[in-house]
Amino acid sequence: MLSKENNAALIRRNLRDQSDPMSMPETQFRSLYRLSREMVHNLILELSPHLQDAEREELFIPKKLKIMVALHFFAHGSYQKAVGQDFCTSMSQSSVSKCLTVVVNALENLYHYVRFPQTQEEVTLVKQGPPVAAKIVNSCAVLHNMCILHGDQALIDGNAEC
Repeated sequence: MLSKENNAALIRRNLRDQSDPMSMPETQFRSLYRLSREMVHNLILELSPHLQDAEREELFIPKKLKIMVALHFFAHGSYQKAVGQDFCTSMSQSSVSKCLTVVVNALENLYHYVRFPQTQEEVTLVKQGPPVAAKIVNSCAVLHNMCILHGDQALIDGNAEC
């Protein structure tokens, strides 16, 4: 049984290491990540210095891939297992979970992109959600505001697929 698990992990790692999501056509890229390739590249450059590597990672996952796994999860709101089985990421559910934690924590460092609630209604909505949901919402706010700042035209025009 253990050897089957190890074999599956090695297959996922090989698939993951050989894939390059940045090389797929732009329309397919946008459908998976809901951002342009250029915006994801900008996000990777800005977010990478804030990603903390696990003290002991048995299967090294590049920072770029950690960010893309989280973006895929944010874009689709799907469960972590479905994201991990995606052909571009090919990793276990536990690895996806670790990626999400690291990226969400790093996104909190980009507070200058966060727009804080302006009305009492917005403040009340923020207080009602559990802490994890609030982190995900804040992460999405950071990504949204980065798109605006970097001129992601599809988002500005309201033509981004959701």
